Amino acid sequence: MEDLEAFRKAQRSDGPAT
Repeated sequence: MEDLEAFRKAQRSDGPAT
């Protein structure tokens, strides 16, 4: 589940983008 990890990492660094 790398997609989830990448998505979570991106959100963690950028924040609640969604």
